[in-house]
Amino acid sequence: MKLALLFAAGILACTCAIGQEAVKDDDPKPLTDKKYEWKDFLTDTTTGSVSASGMLGISGENVTSIENVRSLVVALPSLGSSDSDQTIGLSITPARTGITPMNLQSYADSFAMRLLGSLTLSYARGPTEIEGVEFDREAYAVDTNAFFDDDDDVVVAYAKAFKTDPACREILQSERPSAAPPAADPPPNAPMAPAAPTGAVAPAETEETPGAARPAEAPDELAAAVKKRAAACKEKITKAVTSRWNRSRLSLSYGDARIRIKDNSKSRESLGRTLAVSVVYGFGSSKENSGGFAVTANYRRTEKEPVLNTLATAQTVFKDSSLLVAQLKFGNDTSRVFAEFSDARSHDITASQRAFKRALGIDFRAFEGTWLNIRIGKQRRIDGTDDETGSLLSITYSPKALL
Repeated sequence: MKLALLFAAGILACTCAIGQEAVKDDDPKPLTDKKYEWKDFLTDTTTGSVSASGMLGISGENVTSIENVRSLVVALPSLGSSDSDQTIGLSITPARTGITPMNLQSYADSFAMRLLGSLTLSYARGPTEIEGVEFDREAYAVDTNAFFDDDDDVVVAYAKAFKTDPACREILQSERPSAAPPAADPPPNAPMAPAAPTGAVAPAETEETPGAARPAEAPDELAAAVKKRAAACKEKITKAVTSRWNRSRLSLSYGDARIRIKDNSKSRESLGRTLAVSVVYGFGSSKENSGGFAVTANYRRTEKEPVLNTLATAQTVFKDSSLLVAQLKFGNDTSRVFAEFSDARSHDITASQRAFKRALGIDFRAFEGTWLNIRIGKQRRIDGTDDETGSLLSITYSPKALL
């Protein structure tokens, strides 16, 4: 409960500290046009996030950093591991689907709405084996994230471009209806027009009436040109932003995991309630060069987490624990290599303390929306007697269309 309150307080503090409207202007807002949807702005520069998978622990799962907010993500963690059968993870970001869609302009205008627009719900479940005993485990998580720099968020960058980029401003001006010119002042000493007789009705202006005002309509060619320039502007901004795969950001997540023996000889027990804070700082990449580095620091605090080798005993022992993970990545927008280190302890091993103490890994985009994640490294044995080599191969898939 305390961790849940801390998570809510953290979001509120971030909102209060940075919650100023970022895109304010009296001009019409291009993002309010219904032709723009979330699917037009979903990026694919990093693996999709399923935070609940990281809450399960036990098999050497990496500590999840929220990297890529997609509408829907399906993850198959720990493929190839002896305890990975039927393991699956799902996440959904309601504001980016057709279920409860968020207006893009609302997202761009307010930092608080950006946190809400990135709020993701995730679920993971699967079996595992501990000390020769089979268990089922499941986890739930909620997370959110935000970029430190407005120019690193593709939606906000696109909205700002209509105020700062000459080509995008031209589109906005082209879409405005042309206003009728103001009436000229009559020349001095000009005779006044005779007043209409009392009760007379002025003739209605029709298309046949000479001098009647006609509605301003853009020719089809002009409308097509404006649409083409708008698409070119969005493509230009999106490419400039997503070429920087290592954009700096903050992420927060809170999760709860449970575990039970398959034969039901013991009741279901907690795998811990976890609050995680992650900060990514990127450098080296630019609009012209997608290569670069990223440093990630992830801190996790977990309450009521079982010591794993006591789960099959009559009395489970619970511990509160913390974990700090540092990661250095190098690569580009389609593949990365990285080194990871943590301060996982060497005794009373809990699920979070099964994180890799040191590891090497590769993230690789196999297809659009599909990423492979490979890790191999040293982790502590469940009984705490020695280190062992662990590995992790996972796949995340994000469908392109909205639900």
